[in-house]
Amino acid sequence: MRFNKQVFFSALVVIVLAVLVCFRFFGDVILHADEFLFGASGDGLKNYFAVAFQVIHGEGSWFTGMLYPYGDLLVFADGQPLLTEVLSWFIEPDVNNGTQIIAIMNLLMLGSLVAAAWCIHRLLVWNYVNPWFAVPFSITIAFLSPQVARFIGHYALAYIFFVPMGWLLIAGFSRTKWPWIWALVVSTVVLLFGFLHPYYLFIFVIFLGATVGWEVLINKLQFKKVKYLLARGFTILAPLVLFMAYQKWVDPYTDRPSSPSGMFSYMSSFQSIFVPVADPFRNLFNSYFFRIFQPTSWEGNAYVGMVATFTGLVALLALGKRTWKRKWKVLTHPILPPVLKAAFIPGIITLLFAMGLFHNLGLSWLSDFISPIKQFRSLGRVAWIFYCTFSVWTVYHLYVLFRHFKSVGNGKYTYHISVIVGLCAFLWMLDAIVNVKYNKSMMLNRSAKEAFSDYYASQWEAAGVNIAEHQAILPLPFALVGSEKIGLEMGRVSSEHAMIGSFSSGLPIVGGAMSRTSLDVTEKSAQLISDSLLPRPILDDFIQDKKILILQSNEPLTIEEKRLISNAEKVFECNDYQLYSTSVENIRSLYASVSSLPDSVAYAANSGYLVPKQFIGYDEDLWGAPSYEMNKLDHLLDTVFPLSETLTISFWVKVDPNAGLLPNRVYSIDRAWKSGGGIGYNPNLLDNWLLVSEDIETEAGKQHDYVIHARGGIISRIQLRKKGVSILHQEGERKFLNNVPVGKPLPQQ
Repeated sequence: MRFNKQVFFSALVVIVLAVLVCFRFFGDVILHADEFLFGASGDGLKNYFAVAFQVIHGEGSWFTGMLYPYGDLLVFADGQPLLTEVLSWFIEPDVNNGTQIIAIMNLLMLGSLVAAAWCIHRLLVWNYVNPWFAVPFSITIAFLSPQVARFIGHYALAYIFFVPMGWLLIAGFSRTKWPWIWALVVSTVVLLFGFLHPYYLFIFVIFLGATVGWEVLINKLQFKKVKYLLARGFTILAPLVLFMAYQKWVDPYTDRPSSPSGMFSYMSSFQSIFVPVADPFRNLFNSYFFRIFQPTSWEGNAYVGMVATFTGLVALLALGKRTWKRKWKVLTHPILPPVLKAAFIPGIITLLFAMGLFHNLGLSWLSDFISPIKQFRSLGRVAWIFYCTFSVWTVYHLYVLFRHFKSVGNGKYTYHISVIVGLCAFLWMLDAIVNVKYNKSMMLNRSAKEAFSDYYASQWEAAGVNIAEHQAILPLPFALVGSEKIGLEMGRVSSEHAMIGSFSSGLPIVGGAMSRTSLDVTEKSAQLISDSLLPRPILDDFIQDKKILILQSNEPLTIEEKRLISNAEKVFECNDYQLYSTSVENIRSLYASVSSLPDSVAYAANSGYLVPKQFIGYDEDLWGAPSYEMNKLDHLLDTVFPLSETLTISFWVKVDPNAGLLPNRVYSIDRAWKSGGGIGYNPNLLDNWLLVSEDIETEAGKQHDYVIHARGGIISRIQLRKKGVSILHQEGERKFLNNVPVGKPLPQQ
């Protein structure tokens, strides 16, 4: 390939300008990268923690920092397995090296802006845009990228250059004489990115698949191009198959959720693509349009900017004019440079996919036959492809417009078109600045040296806490997120301190925030703070001669969480949290006593079980009782109560890893809403069933409805009793107290 000085030096200018812009907005971070956390709470802190814990305390791809004593694959902790492995080669396993890891992660994210600007500049040059004309637009497209929002917490998805780099790799097939060698190179690169985050693999496969599919659809198959087609087909399948085979090989769990939530919720929309999504432009726009253009989900944000939106509107009108004149070919064969022509229509197709078109057309059943697609629930992220292709398309047309008016009338309109292009560059730059500043306002906490060092452990040891005597940290309120079935999220502050303490001490965390968590692991973990009558098999999986360090924040506790603390010894206290030490045997003894039946409870002749008003028969029972398949809007209760009183309704819901989300419920009186919402916010799991219990107020003589809402489910053992009144009854060899099986089945009388 011939060396082009203009391309080289303009690309160099792009890199220099991108670095300068990074310094303008993130100068302190670049100079003190080991002091800043882009996200100091929630997902942000967790995703720093996952990488740092694994480098310092972990080994390989198995993450033990959360879900103790079981652990999980690092990829399900957003732990960037590839980055973690590379860092472990160079960083010594000393907790005081934690800030080095944070610095590298921060600089990689900021550096991706520079790499993205270079990739976009390269794309523009490949699409016949003058390299110097492309300079300002390369910068603005990179800094307006929707992935900048990932700096706040989803660091594995913050490598902004991936999509433009992926486009360059795809375009490379048409520029090489050795398609199979190129296919191996591209497959390797994409597979490696898959080990940073699987979504990169998913996005690339969708992009290349749409490109190949569209080309096959509109072009006649030429024999000499078959090898190129096969090479690209190999590139689609090879990294995907290899990644899935590796995951299956190393994954010991077989009961992960196969239908995660959000697939048809976290989608893109017209608003999230063409309407400002960052303040102040967002508020300004919505103040004029009464918020009717509010994006449905931030996950689908891929705002292309004011200039691209206006250009797209003008192009749509021009396209309408051409189709009116029956120039149909322009719909499938737009007049564009080869690289852009091959990707532009596929970019629109990927946008329609990101908007959930197949779901809206009633084709959601297709995902049942392509089950791996369900694991990528945030379809809106696919819109990043459209953002890139549409932005390049816009700059190309601005350049065509610039050249056209520059050549008209011997340059008569050069000044005018230069002003217009300059205005477009300014407006695009304004959008990019707003995007960076808006996201920057939600990040940059200067606490890395406290969070990722021996700071917490030193405080604990100075107070006399013997860390070596303990095996894990149990944060209370307890947090357990990731099963897609239940979500215990009341312990946000306790989890944050637990993560900092875990990294500092090396002690793993019981529970935690992962993704696609095994149902068996979820059940065992949740039972630790569940109803006192439920078993706690997780105690048998702990190390019996080591203690548990309970970290309690100042957040409200449940009855069972208070019970755990009441039996523990306080060993440390500060303004934000307290530490308690307890043994496994203490917890086991505590629940051996409280789970025994009190003598004051008498056996009841009537169990109080009800049959729902609407149901379909189900062939599986629950401990001998029938189960009912209930659809959306079916009634559990549909009755008039004679008295005004407080009742407790409880029922069991089947938790199936292969099914969707658990149902919601709505309780109403004379059609007036009284209570409702999700049911997955409690820990009472047993044998893959969840106990749901709540108090309801009745009003004499009025219609009462308790409806399964939003989604259907399998329901069993529906019990209604007066609040405060216990019902103990026996069914064969089992006995139940308030709808909870107690102990082991009784021997035959």
